[in-house]
Amino acid sequence: MLEPEVLKQARLGYETLLNPDLLLPRIGVDESGKGDFFGPLCIAGAYINESVVKAWKDAGIRDSKNISSDKKISDLAELIRKTPGCVVNTVTIATRLTTGYTPK
Repeated sequence: MLEPEVLKQARLGYETLLNPDLLLPRIGVDESGKGDFFGPLCIAGAYINESVVKAWKDAGIRDSKNISSDKKISDLAELIRKTPGCVVNTVTIATRLTTGYTPK
């Protein structure tokens, strides 16, 4: 941990030393879609702990907005679902349930 103290800036690899809360167990939730005329609303949630965070970091999992390959996202999604200690659930809310509109 000397490097950040001497240089006064954190570098890659020191994230958990500088912010140990990053390894605390947590639940993350995200949604996609608008749930209106344009399609369903999909909501995903995941429970993770320290071992999951470390496994995902080693596997290169990061914000999907920074990944341009659909195949890479699909591969990482499969790895996320199969990571020991991670609990994942996904819910899709159909358009007709959120707006009362039923497509003909």
